[in-house]
Amino acid sequence: GGTVDGKSIIRKDCPFGQAIKDRPTPAREHFEFAGWSPALPFLMPARLVVTGATWKPASHTWTFDVAGGSETAPITALYGAPVPAPEDPVREGYVFMGWMSEGAYAALPEHMDGDRTYTAGWKALRDAPEPPVITLVTTTMIEVKPREGEEYAIVYAEDGTQPGEEDWKRPDKDGNLVFYLRTPNTRYYIYARYIETDENLPSRSSEAAEVKTKRIYPDAPEVTAGFRAILAAEPDDAGEHTYQYSADKGKTWSDGPVIRGLQPDTAYRVGARWGEPRIFNLYPKSKETETTTDTEISGVSVSDGGTLRIGDVIEASYAPADAERVAWQWYREGNKTGEWTLIEGAEAVRDGKASGMPVDVHGHKVILYKFPYAGFLRED
Repeated sequence: GGTVDGKSIIRKDCPFGQAIKDRPTPAREHFEFAGWSPALPFLMPARLVVTGATWKPASHTWTFDVAGGSETAPITALYGAPVPAPEDPVREGYVFMGWMSEGAYAALPEHMDGDRTYTAGWKALRDAPEPPVITLVTTTMIEVKPREGEEYAIVYAEDGTQPGEEDWKRPDKDGNLVFYLRTPNTRYYIYARYIETDENLPSRSSEAAEVKTKRIYPDAPEVTAGFRAILAAEPDDAGEHTYQYSADKGKTWSDGPVIRGLQPDTAYRVGARWGEPRIFNLYPKSKETETTTDTEISGVSVSDGGTLRIGDVIEASYAPADAERVAWQWYREGNKTGEWTLIEGAEAVRDGKASGMPVDVHGHKVILYKFPYAGFLRED
């Protein structure tokens, strides 16, 4: 396949017994000359010598001009060797259209075919649309209000990644778009972009619309244990849900944040559930919080000049520092059962100080017991 001075077959004369000095080197495109076979002798023999050129593939390189995109390394290989396609370059705000050779788009060969320089072809993306509009969120479903000519993608917010091409979804034939089978109580990012058409390329992705699916059950409650009661802290979504609490594995549920009628110095596991709205007409229960009621609680007495009386209404001139958010409840311990009962209407608390001393009121010894969010009135 090679030539010497344009000829594929050449003849050289040399006298018998003289050294063969005229040893031509043929040339062949994409190959390197590897010698004569059989090898030429040093001295000319008394016969005709016929030999042929041998060849090995030459090494070639493809170089890539990315024209503002991400770097693509050159590829060097022997002529005819298989060449894996390089990864497409990326460029912010543009779509890679392919590689160009001599001003025209050209598919890269599968095998090395010589030294080449390829240039990346780009087209600018359209500006991004507005973020998606979320119309409905449940525990496992997110509904988007589609806009004409747009498609949408959803990703986990914790992943912090942009959506891949496989993530984009278009409205159905009725113009609806719902992302089903989502994970409850999970944050998501939803993006929008324009749909690619024959006339227009796709756009940049919009800013993300963040959304969080609903919980199936409440979080484990934060609780404060007292002498004979446990109080649950107000959850963040108390305005959205009505909460109920149980300290007996769900056998009974409180109507509010206070669980009453407990035993002192006793370990309890407190769970929460929603009253309304329920999930599928069920009451899924939260994980439980472990706590132990107090053995003793500190007492506070009424300050000088204050009033504390027993009757239809029991008043005490005492107000804790957190009176703005403290919900006080007043109880009387029964003589036989040892259980405490709520005294109706006994909720007024005013200025005062703490001392822990019993106070004699109309012949009755009473002590005002306090722990966060609750007060007790005990009568001996």
